[in-house]
Amino acid sequence: MGDVYIEQLVQKTPSAKDKAMRVLIIAAFVFICAVALLLVLVGYAIALLLVLAGGFFMLYMLTFYNIEYEYTITHGELDIDIIYGKSRRKRLFNGEIKTFEIMCHVSDDSHEHTFNRAQTYLDYSGGIIAENTYKFYCVNKGRQLAIAFEPNAEILAAVKIYMGSSKFKPLST
Repeated sequence: MGDVYIEQLVQKTPSAKDKAMRVLIIAAFVFICAVALLLVLVGYAIALLLVLAGGFFMLYMLTFYNIEYEYTITHGELDIDIIYGKSRRKRLFNGEIKTFEIMCHVSDDSHEHTFNRAQTYLDYSGGIIAENTYKFYCVNKGRQLAIAFEPNAEILAAVKIYMGSSKFKPLST
């Protein structure tokens, strides 16, 4: 098989918890501004410094709730990265596709005996179960993992080639 390089970005849909945290962060900034107004009586420099520090902290924290996942296939390896605020990246998973025991749609319960062996279930999907939300089971760095993600048709085709059709179970329609 020739050189293969495929990548895809998936925007995570904010959960209710994510939305609540955003509101709490903004409320904390409003509180800091109110305290700064009280400090104006003491000195403008302290109040200004407090507002600026609170503003930078708020913006920094809000970037953690703007999440994208990037799936990359390079020569039979799947990499999953998380991108915070379109600027900070962290590698979440790296593994050879041929070592995956099974991959199927998240709603397929016929392989639950395999997925129940997983020590950890990780959800690297956009957060809403759709036709292209799949899960796979593998042993990676000594850990038994079940991972959910949302590959597009191009990534699914590459996974099927590297895994083989006996381990890849597409969604039955």
